[in-house]
Amino acid sequence: MLFVIGLSALEMQRRIRMPSPLVRLREASYLLYLAHVPGLVILGASERHLHLLRYMPRWVLAALFIVLIISVTILLNITIEKPLLRKIRQSRRVRVEEAPPHRVTGGSHPPPVPTER
Repeated sequence: MLFVIGLSALEMQRRIRMPSPLVRLREASYLLYLAHVPGLVILGASERHLHLLRYMPRWVLAALFIVLIISVTILLNITIEKPLLRKIRQSRRVRVEEAPPHRVTGGSHPPPVPTER
């Protein structure tokens, strides 16, 4: 754990450059967190139907499952998550630029509405 924290600190200070596969994995880490359990369920069900353990040792099947889940997650990150986040950021930027300026009143209440006399 300390090793990972140390590497992260060195990368943030730009003292080292992380290999691009690790950067891709870092970018897709949240999606991997969300998708790993459903992915394992789907892969486990496919193993039960295809009886893959008859043809390969458990460790090979486990390694294939890990590589497949990581690969699909990175692919989804590149094709869906990144473009979607980019569009969300662009739409926020446009909304902020189009918003009329407002004054700060210093309190949590809106400014009073002027009345006609």
